[in-house]
Amino acid sequence: MEFFGLFAFVLTIGLIGLPDEVKKLKREISNIKRREGYLKKEVLAMAKMLVDLKGRDCMIKFEELPMGIASNRVKCNIIDVDEEWIKFTVTNKKGEKVTKITRLEKISEVEIDG
Repeated sequence: MEFFGLFAFVLTIGLIGLPDEVKKLKREISNIKRREGYLKKEVLAMAKMLVDLKGRDCMIKFEELPMGIASNRVKCNIIDVDEEWIKFTVTNKKGEKVTKITRLEKISEVEIDG
């Protein structure tokens, strides 16, 4: 009988801090959702600007390197853009034109060649 009383006491002590942890996690989730919404707006704004650059040569700087690209800065020609993706061509080391498709979130900077 004493064992059950001790067990209930330990369980109660362990659960006392639980509501605080739940509140903290809810706050973190709402912050993440807010940041995600902000990033989505940024990406949509970038997509609208990049649509005007279709067919032009640009220098794109990536936060994350797309597969097959050796540098985080690459000179390319923009072929197509939508809300999430960009399609562009780059010239590889062999001098061949290669078409790549990557997410807009990976782009950190765009310079327009004159």
